[in-house]
Amino acid sequence: MLGLDQEHLSGRFATSGADKFKGMDIATEGAPLLDGCAARFRCRKVQQHDVGDHILFIGEVIEFDTRDGAPLLYLHGSYGEARRREQPELAYDFQAAPLGNGSIVNLISDAYGRILERVHARFDALDLRQPAAVVLIALAAGNTDLGEIERIVAERNFRFSAEDQDAMIQRGLIAIEGREVRLLPAGGQIHGRILDALKEVEDGLVAPYTAGEVAEARHFLAKIGLTED
Repeated sequence: MLGLDQEHLSGRFATSGADKFKGMDIATEGAPLLDGCAARFRCRKVQQHDVGDHILFIGEVIEFDTRDGAPLLYLHGSYGEARRREQPELAYDFQAAPLGNGSIVNLISDAYGRILERVHARFDALDLRQPAAVVLIALAAGNTDLGEIERIVAERNFRFSAEDQDAMIQRGLIAIEGREVRLLPAGGQIHGRILDALKEVEDGLVAPYTAGEVAEARHFLAKIGLTED
């Protein structure tokens, strides 16, 4: 049984043609044994049957070994992950009223607030206010029109005020000429540190969860809000 990180071996053995074991470092204790598998079974052949264009072997397990880690699954035309479903210890009641603490709206709002606390702590270390961070990210993405940048900042419930503009100019982060905003080298350096800080926050958020859980969360968050009322 292949492990979650052995998708390449699944593809290798599913391809017809040459010797699948050629060039591989394998143990041979009566049968080839692949390293790093989620589980390995050594069997004694009991029966053999022709099934269509396959030969089906039925074996009696005489020895096996396992290792920590999720197995690799193939389901509905793509690879997947199996994991134990744990009952979370939650402070809220999913059986409560539809808009109680367990509602999607409240959960996302609460999570967003706690994530922002982590982000703000790192921005404080950069001596950077949130609107300024949004401006630098917008500029790095290629937005240079002052009106467009003000709109982007406003979408996040901030204002790119004249005081904010002057403060960023004085720090040498940006230059404003007419309606055009330019990102200066010092601003580019701070933008790089912003990205490092955001990655640090995200790495900390996803660390306790499996790759499958993170993928499901991303899928859900990408979809939610796109459906029409």
